[in-house]
Amino acid sequence: MYIVSSRLLRRYCILGCLTIGISGISEAAATYITIDVPGAVETMVAGINNNGDVIGTFLTSFGSPAYLSGYLRTADGTLTILSISGATTGVTPDAINDTDVITGIGGPLESSGYLPVFVRAADGTVTFFEIAAGTSPALPLVIDAGGDIAGGYYTATSGIRQGFIRNSAGTITTLGTAVPTGINGSGDAAGTNDYGGLTGDSAVGFVRTAAGDITTFSAVPGPGWLTLAVSINNSQQVAGEADFIPCLEPRVCVALSSVGFLRQPDGTITTFGLPGIGTIHVTGINTSGQIIGFDQIFGKGSHGFVRDGSGVITPLDVPNSSQTSPAGINDAGVIAGTFLDSEGMPHGFIRIP
Repeated sequence: MYIVSSRLLRRYCILGCLTIGISGISEAAATYITIDVPGAVETMVAGINNNGDVIGTFLTSFGSPAYLSGYLRTADGTLTILSISGATTGVTPDAINDTDVITGIGGPLESSGYLPVFVRAADGTVTFFEIAAGTSPALPLVIDAGGDIAGGYYTATSGIRQGFIRNSAGTITTLGTAVPTGINGSGDAAGTNDYGGLTGDSAVGFVRTAAGDITTFSAVPGPGWLTLAVSINNSQQVAGEADFIPCLEPRVCVALSSVGFLRQPDGTITTFGLPGIGTIHVTGINTSGQIIGFDQIFGKGSHGFVRDGSGVITPLDVPNSSQTSPAGINDAGVIAGTFLDSEGMPHGFIRIP
């Protein structure tokens, strides 16, 4: 599906969509730490685990070719560059679990010409896998406490993303158009089914238990609404967003608005938005139900937010930044992400509440 991203400053809502005020909690109470890889011109964050360890990517030059490299920053501030043997076209770490196992894309090209998925153990040992012969992995990738990895991939003949789960023993299960974007400590996954389909209302969210049972749902029923389930926590709560993308004709769709949602284990769904904001994007949820994300205002960049378990939303902006995009939140409420400075250059950040 081709999306014309006009991002109009309008907010489409339906009965039951909650307009929640911004909390008066001061951002001055939070502590921010900036992450800059020495010698890098850009530093970005992909995720954080419950130990406070952060992964991300960095760029050392704007020359051509300019490949991304990966890093690990532990909670004590130690920075390790992720050196992946044979990765001649860059390394992109995308997820880390609580035992510091990291997964991402990078390594020696497969015989098909595509990059493999890598798995880096805490001791630095790296293994690679190909999801299926002749396929290309797609971000995001996610990993649970036991080392199960889930995500998406593309085949050489289809432009529609497919889903997979690889258990810690290396067995891969493909899921068709059900693409996981979150996995919890029990191996339950959540994601979107038929993302990239032919019509604006083709995408629905799903929850897949570790046993393989799949339940689909729509956060906002009705034509033009796509449900993008983003993350699932250990309490079986699912966070994501519903995007209003009506199609003018098949495969020509216009992104107008979006709202966030929280789905409870019993299937109850609460939607939420920010007053005066047309588009918000959800990026994660922790075990206590805190949800993070960012808004997007046409021509004005993005600003982060964190929504607590009671529904109160607090703005999240790195001091003196022009844009703030949270990428992950751990169970202690520590948030990591990327911000742009006044000159538009990206840096990583950690926010300690």
